[in-house]
Amino acid sequence: AQRVRRSEAVATIGAQLLGSPKARAALGEELFVVCEQVCVAACDFNAPALVRQTLGALQEAFPDSMRVGRLEGLALEAEGRFGEAEEVYAALLKKQPGNADAMKRRVALAKARAGPEEAIKLLTEYLEAYAADTEAWAELAELYLSLSMYKQAAYCLEEVLLSAPHDAAKHLRYAEVMYTLGGTENVLAARKYFAAAVELSGGHSVRALYGLCACAQALAGAKGHKLSLGEAKLYANAADRLRTLYAQVDSKHETLLAGALEAMGVYAEPSARAQDPART
Repeated sequence: AQRVRRSEAVATIGAQLLGSPKARAALGEELFVVCEQVCVAACDFNAPALVRQTLGALQEAFPDSMRVGRLEGLALEAEGRFGEAEEVYAALLKKQPGNADAMKRRVALAKARAGPEEAIKLLTEYLEAYAADTEAWAELAELYLSLSMYKQAAYCLEEVLLSAPHDAAKHLRYAEVMYTLGGTENVLAARKYFAAAVELSGGHSVRALYGLCACAQALAGAKGHKLSLGEAKLYANAADRLRTLYAQVDSKHETLLAGALEAMGVYAEPSARAQDPART
Protein backbone atom coordinates (compact mmCIF):
# COMPACT_ATOMS: atom_id res chain seq x y z
CA ALA A 1 0.00 0.00 0.00
CA GLN A 2 1.19 3.49 -0.81
CA ARG A 3 1.99 5.65 2.20
CA VAL A 4 0.33 9.06 2.33
CA ARG A 5 1.90 12.04 4.10
CA ARG A 6 -0.66 14.14 5.97
CA SER A 7 1.64 16.90 7.14
CA GLU A 8 -1.04 19.39 8.15
CA ALA A 9 -2.84 16.86 10.36
CA VAL A 10 0.41 15.60 11.93
CA ALA A 11 1.62 19.14 12.63
CA THR A 12 -1.72 20.27 14.08
CA ILE A 13 -2.33 17.24 16.29
CA GLY A 14 1.35 16.98 17.21
CA ALA A 15 1.43 20.59 18.38
CA GLN A 16 -1.54 19.91 20.64
CA LEU A 17 0.12 16.80 22.09
CA LEU A 18 3.45 18.50 22.71
CA GLY A 19 1.71 21.51 24.24
CA SER A 20 0.09 19.37 26.92
CA PRO A 21 2.33 18.43 29.89
CA LYS A 22 0.06 15.49 30.64
CA ALA A 23 0.29 14.18 27.08
CA ARG A 24 4.07 14.65 27.01
CA ALA A 25 4.41 12.64 30.21
CA ALA A 26 2.18 9.89 28.82
CA LEU A 27 4.35 9.58 25.72
CA GLY A 28 7.34 8.52 27.80
CA GLU A 29 10.19 7.27 25.60
CA GLU A 30 8.09 7.95 22.49
CA LEU A 31 8.25 11.70 23.10
CA PHE A 32 11.29 12.26 20.91
CA VAL A 33 9.93 10.02 18.15
CA VAL A 34 6.82 12.20 18.08
CA CYS A 35 9.00 15.33 18.13
CA GLU A 36 10.87 14.08 15.07
CA GLN A 37 7.68 13.28 13.15
CA VAL A 38 6.10 16.61 14.05
CA CYS A 39 9.27 18.47 13.05
CA VAL A 40 9.24 16.91 9.58
CA ALA A 41 5.52 17.66 9.21
CA ALA A 42 6.07 21.25 10.35
CA CYS A 43 8.77 21.68 7.69
CA ASP A 44 6.31 20.43 5.05
CA PHE A 45 3.47 22.55 6.41
CA ASN A 46 5.58 25.71 6.75
CA ALA A 47 5.13 26.11 10.50
CA PRO A 48 8.49 27.67 11.52
CA ALA A 49 7.61 28.17 15.19
CA LEU A 50 6.75 24.49 15.57
CA VAL A 51 9.93 23.54 13.70
CA ARG A 52 12.02 25.56 16.13
CA GLN A 53 10.21 24.08 19.14
CA THR A 54 10.61 20.45 18.13
CA LEU A 55 14.08 20.80 16.63
CA GLY A 56 15.32 22.64 19.72
CA ALA A 57 14.12 19.84 21.98
CA LEU A 58 15.83 17.23 19.82
CA GLN A 59 19.09 19.20 19.57
CA GLU A 60 19.20 19.51 23.34
CA ALA A 61 18.56 15.79 23.88
CA PHE A 62 20.75 14.47 21.03
CA PRO A 63 23.36 17.12 20.11
CA ASP A 64 25.52 14.80 18.00
CA SER A 65 22.77 12.76 16.31
CA MET A 66 22.92 12.26 12.54
CA ARG A 67 19.11 12.14 12.43
CA VAL A 68 18.88 15.47 14.19
CA GLY A 69 21.47 16.83 11.78
CA ARG A 70 19.22 15.82 8.89
CA LEU A 71 16.34 17.66 10.56
CA GLU A 72 18.54 20.76 10.83
CA GLY A 73 19.06 20.57 7.08
CA LEU A 74 15.34 20.11 6.45
CA ALA A 75 14.58 23.15 8.61
CA LEU A 76 17.02 25.26 6.59
CA GLU A 77 15.46 24.02 3.35
CA ALA A 78 12.00 24.97 4.64
CA GLU A 79 13.30 28.52 5.21
CA GLY A 80 14.80 28.66 1.72
CA ARG A 81 18.38 28.65 3.04
CA PHE A 82 19.52 26.03 0.57
CA GLY A 83 23.22 26.84 0.63
CA GLU A 84 23.34 26.40 4.40
CA ALA A 85 21.36 23.17 4.13
CA GLU A 86 23.90 21.86 1.62
CA GLU A 87 26.68 22.68 4.08
CA VAL A 88 24.88 20.72 6.81
CA TYR A 89 24.51 17.66 4.57
CA ALA A 90 28.14 17.92 3.46
CA ALA A 91 29.23 17.96 7.11
CA LEU A 92 27.08 14.92 7.86
CA LEU A 93 28.62 13.04 4.94
CA LYS A 94 32.12 13.99 6.06
CA LYS A 95 31.29 12.52 9.45
CA GLN A 96 29.55 9.45 7.97
CA PRO A 97 30.23 9.11 4.20
CA GLY A 98 27.54 6.51 3.56
CA ASN A 99 24.67 8.28 5.31
CA ALA A 100 21.67 7.53 3.09
CA ASP A 101 19.43 10.33 4.36
CA ALA A 102 22.05 13.02 3.76
CA MET A 103 22.84 11.66 0.30
CA LYS A 104 19.17 11.68 -0.69
CA ARG A 105 18.65 15.22 0.59
CA ARG A 106 21.56 16.37 -1.57
CA VAL A 107 19.81 14.79 -4.55
CA ALA A 108 16.61 16.66 -3.70
CA LEU A 109 18.53 19.93 -3.41
CA ALA A 110 20.25 19.32 -6.73
CA LYS A 111 16.90 18.70 -8.44
CA ALA A 112 15.58 22.00 -7.11
CA ARG A 113 18.67 24.13 -7.66
CA ALA A 114 21.11 22.66 -10.18
CA GLY A 115 18.84 20.66 -12.48
CA PRO A 116 18.54 17.02 -13.52
CA GLU A 117 22.14 16.52 -14.66
CA GLU A 118 23.60 17.17 -11.20
CA ALA A 119 20.78 15.22 -9.55
CA ILE A 120 21.56 12.24 -11.81
CA LYS A 121 25.22 12.39 -10.82
CA LEU A 122 24.44 12.41 -7.10
CA LEU A 123 21.70 9.79 -7.34
CA THR A 124 24.02 7.49 -9.29
CA GLU A 125 26.57 7.82 -6.49
CA TYR A 126 23.85 6.98 -3.98
CA LEU A 127 22.80 3.88 -5.93
CA GLU A 128 26.39 2.64 -6.03
CA ALA A 129 26.05 2.27 -2.26
CA TYR A 130 22.34 1.40 -2.06
CA ALA A 131 21.58 -0.59 -5.19
CA ALA A 132 18.51 -2.22 -3.65
CA ASP A 133 16.63 1.08 -3.29
CA THR A 134 13.79 0.62 -5.77
CA GLU A 135 12.38 4.11 -5.26
CA ALA A 136 15.77 5.62 -6.08
CA TRP A 137 15.95 3.65 -9.34
CA ALA A 138 12.46 4.86 -10.23
CA GLU A 139 13.46 8.45 -9.46
CA LEU A 140 16.61 8.11 -11.57
CA ALA A 141 14.47 6.82 -14.44
CA GLU A 142 12.25 9.91 -14.24
CA LEU A 143 15.31 12.17 -14.23
CA TYR A 144 16.61 10.50 -17.38
CA LEU A 145 13.18 10.80 -18.98
CA SER A 146 13.17 14.53 -18.26
CA LEU A 147 16.26 14.70 -20.50
CA SER A 148 14.78 12.33 -23.13
CA MET A 149 17.47 9.74 -22.30
CA TYR A 150 15.18 6.77 -22.90
CA LYS A 151 17.76 3.97 -23.01
CA GLN A 152 19.15 4.97 -19.63
CA ALA A 153 15.63 5.28 -18.23
CA ALA A 154 14.76 1.81 -19.52
CA TYR A 155 17.77 0.35 -17.72
CA CYS A 156 16.66 1.96 -14.44
CA LEU A 157 13.12 0.68 -14.86
CA GLU A 158 14.44 -2.84 -15.45
CA GLU A 159 16.01 -2.60 -12.00
CA VAL A 160 12.66 -1.46 -10.61
CA LEU A 161 10.87 -4.42 -12.20
CA LEU A 162 13.28 -6.86 -10.57
CA SER A 163 12.03 -5.66 -7.19
CA ALA A 164 8.38 -5.19 -8.17
CA PRO A 165 7.52 -7.95 -10.66
CA HIS A 166 3.80 -7.88 -9.81
CA ASP A 167 3.29 -4.11 -9.97
CA ALA A 168 1.11 -3.21 -12.97
CA ALA A 169 2.16 0.46 -12.89
CA LYS A 170 5.86 -0.45 -13.12
CA HIS A 171 5.23 -2.72 -16.13
CA LEU A 172 3.22 0.05 -17.78
CA ARG A 173 5.94 2.65 -17.28
CA TYR A 174 8.60 0.37 -18.74
CA ALA A 175 6.33 -0.49 -21.69
CA GLU A 176 5.78 3.20 -22.46
CA VAL A 177 9.52 3.88 -22.46
CA MET A 178 10.23 0.92 -24.75
CA TYR A 179 7.47 2.03 -27.11
CA THR A 180 8.92 5.54 -27.19
CA LEU A 181 12.34 4.14 -28.11
CA GLY A 182 10.74 2.71 -31.25
CA GLY A 183 11.94 0.05 -33.64
CA THR A 184 10.38 -3.37 -34.08
CA GLU A 185 12.33 -5.08 -31.30
CA ASN A 186 11.53 -2.38 -28.75
CA VAL A 187 7.85 -2.23 -29.73
CA LEU A 188 7.59 -6.01 -29.36
CA ALA A 189 9.09 -5.67 -25.87
CA ALA A 190 6.65 -2.85 -25.13
CA ARG A 191 3.75 -5.05 -26.21
CA LYS A 192 4.87 -7.77 -23.80
CA TYR A 193 4.90 -5.38 -20.86
CA PHE A 194 1.66 -3.63 -21.85
CA ALA A 195 0.05 -7.09 -21.86
CA ALA A 196 1.54 -7.82 -18.43
CA ALA A 197 0.17 -4.52 -17.11
CA VAL A 198 -3.28 -5.41 -18.41
CA GLU A 199 -3.14 -8.81 -16.73
CA LEU A 200 -1.78 -7.51 -13.43
CA SER A 201 -4.40 -4.75 -13.30
CA GLY A 202 -7.21 -7.23 -13.84
CA GLY A 203 -7.96 -5.69 -17.22
CA HIS A 204 -8.59 -2.21 -15.77
CA SER A 205 -5.52 -0.33 -17.04
CA VAL A 206 -6.88 1.79 -19.89
CA ARG A 207 -3.40 3.14 -20.68
CA ALA A 208 -2.03 -0.38 -21.05
CA LEU A 209 -4.94 -1.38 -23.31
CA TYR A 210 -4.34 1.67 -25.49
CA GLY A 211 -0.65 0.77 -25.45
CA LEU A 212 -1.43 -2.62 -26.97
CA CYS A 213 -3.47 -0.93 -29.69
CA ALA A 214 -0.64 1.53 -30.35
CA CYS A 215 1.77 -1.40 -30.69
CA ALA A 216 -0.60 -2.96 -33.23
CA GLN A 217 -0.48 0.22 -35.29
CA ALA A 218 3.31 0.52 -35.04
CA LEU A 219 3.97 -3.10 -35.96
CA ALA A 220 1.53 -3.03 -38.87
CA GLY A 221 3.95 -0.82 -40.75
CA ALA A 222 7.11 -2.59 -39.58
CA LYS A 223 9.19 -4.07 -42.36
CA GLY A 224 9.30 -7.86 -42.27
CA HIS A 225 6.72 -8.21 -39.49
CA LYS A 226 3.72 -10.38 -40.35
CA LEU A 227 0.65 -10.26 -38.16
CA SER A 228 -0.12 -13.65 -36.64
CA LEU A 229 -3.55 -14.86 -35.63
CA GLY A 230 -2.50 -14.81 -31.97
CA GLU A 231 -1.42 -11.17 -32.24
CA ALA A 232 -4.68 -10.21 -33.92
CA LYS A 233 -6.65 -11.87 -31.14
CA LEU A 234 -4.60 -10.01 -28.54
CA TYR A 235 -5.34 -6.65 -30.16
CA ALA A 236 -9.01 -7.51 -30.67
CA ASN A 237 -9.33 -8.46 -27.01
CA ALA A 238 -7.73 -5.16 -25.99
CA ALA A 239 -10.17 -3.25 -28.20
CA ASP A 240 -13.15 -5.17 -26.83
CA ARG A 241 -12.03 -4.52 -23.26
CA LEU A 242 -11.71 -0.80 -23.98
CA ARG A 243 -15.24 -0.75 -25.38
CA THR A 244 -16.51 -2.48 -22.24
CA LEU A 245 -14.76 -0.02 -19.93
CA TYR A 246 -15.99 3.00 -21.91
CA ALA A 247 -19.55 1.64 -21.95
CA GLN A 248 -19.49 1.34 -18.17
CA VAL A 249 -18.66 5.03 -17.84
CA ASP A 250 -20.47 6.76 -20.73
CA SER A 251 -21.79 5.01 -23.82
CA LYS A 252 -21.66 8.30 -25.77
CA HIS A 253 -17.90 7.89 -26.10
CA GLU A 254 -18.12 4.46 -27.73
CA THR A 255 -18.42 5.95 -31.23
CA LEU A 256 -15.32 8.08 -30.70
CA LEU A 257 -13.47 5.07 -29.36
CA ALA A 258 -14.50 2.93 -32.33
CA GLY A 259 -13.19 5.58 -34.72
CA ALA A 260 -9.90 5.83 -32.86
CA LEU A 261 -9.41 2.06 -32.84
CA GLU A 262 -10.24 1.80 -36.52
CA ALA A 263 -7.68 4.51 -37.29
CA MET A 264 -5.14 2.43 -35.37
CA GLY A 265 -6.03 -0.66 -37.40
CA VAL A 266 -7.49 -2.58 -34.46
CA TYR A 267 -10.71 -4.49 -35.01
CA ALA A 268 -13.18 -6.40 -32.87
CA GLU A 269 -12.45 -9.69 -34.60
CA PRO A 270 -9.05 -11.00 -35.72
CA SER A 271 -8.13 -9.30 -38.97
CA ALA A 272 -8.31 -11.15 -42.24
CA ARG A 273 -4.74 -9.95 -42.74
CA ALA A 274 -3.58 -12.18 -39.91
CA GLN A 275 -1.55 -15.23 -40.71
CA ASP A 276 -2.59 -18.46 -39.02
CA PRO A 277 0.65 -19.92 -37.59
CA ALA A 278 -0.56 -23.38 -38.68
CA ARG A 279 -0.45 -22.26 -42.31
CA THR A 280 3.03 -20.76 -42.24
